[in-house]
Amino acid sequence: MRIGLILETWDRAGGGAERWTAQLHDHLRRSGHEVHVIAFAARDRDGIADLHLLDDPGTLLGRAEAVADATARLPPMVLHDSGTGWSAHVFHPQTGSRLLSLERMMSARGVRERLRWRVDPRMMRLRRAMALIEARAMRRAERIVAVSQALRRLFVASHGVAPDRIAVIPNGVDTARFAPDRLAPLRDAARARLGLRGEELMLLAVAHNLWLKGVDVSLRALALARRRGIAARLVVAGGVPDDEWRALVARLGLADSVVFAGEVAAIEPLLAAADVMLHPTRWDACSLATIEAMAAGLPVVNAAANGASDLIADGANGFVLARSDDAGRLAALVLALRDSGLRARIGAAARRSAEAADLAANCRAVEAVLLSCGGLLPHTEG
Repeated sequence: MRIGLILETWDRAGGGAERWTAQLHDHLRRSGHEVHVIAFAARDRDGIADLHLLDDPGTLLGRAEAVADATARLPPMVLHDSGTGWSAHVFHPQTGSRLLSLERMMSARGVRERLRWRVDPRMMRLRRAMALIEARAMRRAERIVAVSQALRRLFVASHGVAPDRIAVIPNGVDTARFAPDRLAPLRDAARARLGLRGEELMLLAVAHNLWLKGVDVSLRALALARRRGIAARLVVAGGVPDDEWRALVARLGLADSVVFAGEVAAIEPLLAAADVMLHPTRWDACSLATIEAMAAGLPVVNAAANGASDLIADGANGFVLARSDDAGRLAALVLALRDSGLRARIGAAARRSAEAADLAANCRAVEAVLLSCGGLLPHTEG
């Protein structure tokens, strides 16, 4: 079958959606399909036989329209879109809802800033564009893939999508890549590079969008835990702090207890060095970083706003915060997880649960949805 994968940026080492799309691409190629990539930028071109780079108009609506124009000129193929346009047979938004992500991110800010955001003309246009693209993509797609049960409920409630058009396929990760036995030899050197001392607890956060992923909550929890005498350090991979974040760290007295690692070429050394992952996210359709940490045998303290909570039973194979901003409970769990025996028990159960979300099974399930589609370009009216 000829299959087209639509995304904004092709990047094997990028964020969760980019890395996952690259892995789906490779699976489809190995399965004998002719796979085309339709994108506005490519960080690398390794392994791509058919790459269609489009001129970037610089706006969400412009990109959606550019994808519609480009795919109409391509040979007939089944199109898969991870959230860029409205022209695919299979709409599979990895972020779940861009509009909801934006609103949850802004919920972390002060009242005055939220009010400014609500009336800012540029932000009003952005929200309208997000809503329009999401609604059209939902209406036009033959099938919709939701990466969590929470996302399925959102699509039904917000867009009136018939439940039988939605396939729930949780994100998958390469569990062999993150196997604890494979990571264990990396631990001592990785901890030494981070300057971790003795039994100092390393808390890991993976967050490109620091506000959305609740890094401020993790910082407040760390400050509370340190007042109880815990020796712990928070390492944040992904996002780079600006002056506002540096001021928050200083105000909480954490200058010597937080490392912003920025973009990392490989997450394995940080997973090997870590003792606990903190992810009090304000919204995640189904966080790949969470499942990777579980596959690495780490106990994860996660928020119910993360669709990956479908995989977690609170207190059995991880922990789920009912409220993303509950720094008090997060701090209490960090204190409890000083117990290495508890960490080992929860981490082993997390690993077993992650094995059920293996990448190969995930890709096969998405491939089956693609194979169920007719193969003609979706209609473009409306």
